[in-house]
Amino acid sequence: MATNTAVADEANPKQDMALQGVTCLRFCKIGKPLTVTGTIKNKDYVTVKNPVIVYTLGGGEEHKEVISCTLSHGQTKDFSFDVATGSVTAEGFATVSLELKWPDGSADATKIDNKASLRPILVSRAPNRCMVVEEGTGSWCGWCVRGIVGLREMKKAYPDRFIGIAVHTKQDPLRVENYAQWIEPAIPNYPGCLVNRDGNTRNPSPSVLSQYMLMMMQYADSEVGVTATVGTDAIDVTASVTSIVNLTGARYQLAFVITEDGVPGRQDNFYFDGNSGEMGGFESLPAKVELEYADVARGIWPNAEGTGEKSLQIPAKMTAGVANEFTYRIPLDAFDCLDLGRCKVIALLLNRDNGMIENAAECELSAEGIKTLNQQTPNPLKGGFAYDLCGRKVSPDATGVKIVNGKKKL
Repeated sequence: MATNTAVADEANPKQDMALQGVTCLRFCKIGKPLTVTGTIKNKDYVTVKNPVIVYTLGGGEEHKEVISCTLSHGQTKDFSFDVATGSVTAEGFATVSLELKWPDGSADATKIDNKASLRPILVSRAPNRCMVVEEGTGSWCGWCVRGIVGLREMKKAYPDRFIGIAVHTKQDPLRVENYAQWIEPAIPNYPGCLVNRDGNTRNPSPSVLSQYMLMMMQYADSEVGVTATVGTDAIDVTASVTSIVNLTGARYQLAFVITEDGVPGRQDNFYFDGNSGEMGGFESLPAKVELEYADVARGIWPNAEGTGEKSLQIPAKMTAGVANEFTYRIPLDAFDCLDLGRCKVIALLLNRDNGMIENAAECELSAEGIKTLNQQTPNPLKGGFAYDLCGRKVSPDATGVKIVNGKKKL
């Protein structure tokens, strides 16, 4: 097979540029701009100033985008521009064709790498992709206050598009075995977190997490909904998954998480002296802080990978707009909590091929169900769970100050 082995020659320069890494989001709402990104590289020794990208959408009118830069031999320039989609009238795949040209219209030495084509799916509606941060943390980890602040600030800024899960690990009194065993090898250094399980461990501080907000601007191919009702001995969870396009060969699985807010504990704080900078007010607090934890993971079902339950597998073929409903029962004695009224249920839509979280949703527990449970005699939650001020489980009859059903008791 013949191959082009031409190499840039400084003595015989040619006009030779290339488009590299051209991409866009998989979905775009009709009428919203489709952002295209990529890189221009000057492969030869003729300097180029302000190269031009000519593009069309669906074979329609040509548009020109001037990339302001001057590129010498070997230099590159990242670009980003918006393609208008207002002319599209039907949902489905649309072809965006791009060609990189010299500003004076002269020919390029190697035209084959001057062109690129994209096939985004244009839809009339698309669900936002929820950003899920699973943080490995512990009361013993003085730097882990970054995660406390990070999850708190992200939730404030994006209450409808951010879900934080604090997984206490190692010797922490709030450790949940099935979740901790999974996350400990995934996060080798603390503090650390996973963002939608994309395979990278990140620092959970607010400044770092905010850099990944682009993920929240992506659309998902499926929308997730979840409701949860408290019964006499279990939480009954109902989840729905609705695809916005016809899917074939999808390999999705559901998993469910319970988190609790307002859990008392004692946190090591390495920011106490202010020498490490600001961290959400922890620089003004002592080296050991009495606080109430938020987003504490109380368990994940059927397991962290969402495997082993065929009843929670999403059909390989999904029809656009048709909801698929799934139910799951979590026994009340399968997890510890102080107050069901401060618990949330999270539904994770997991991709079985790459392990990533495609989308997610959360809900509070049914207030009526909690009220009914509290009126029962005997109440399975009353007198069953008691904790000391460090969060360690103790006997309800233990002497001293303890937490019973979310309240201090002497």
